[in-house]
Amino acid sequence: MKEIVKNYYAIVFGITGGRTTAYRITIFILAVFCVLSLSGISLLLRDMLPVKQISIAFKFPYYIVTGIAMYILLYALYPASKIASKNQQKQTNYLLVLVTMLIAILLYGYSLFTSLA
Repeated sequence: MKEIVKNYYAIVFGITGGRTTAYRITIFILAVFCVLSLSGISLLLRDMLPVKQISIAFKFPYYIVTGIAMYILLYALYPASKIASKNQQKQTNYLLVLVTMLIAILLYGYSLFTSLA
């Protein structure tokens, strides 16, 4: 996950140019992808495991709270100083960024598709 955070940070830093802004946007993007992935997984596992209580966290008014909790968790796990200092030494792996984005979107999309069918 650290590599994913660093790669997203490098891309956002290249676009914005500000360290703090890039860090906050990176954490926000990763929180959204984590919520999408967890929502998709909970929808896919609802028939196999008792995840009814977990799936409530991804309904309309509650997913905002879930997203904020994920943002705070990621903000605490990945301090800005460590990401910014280690980022200048490595090149960005765009494939890793694309794969994580596609996995989150496919999980969520497939789970929505199966719930409609």
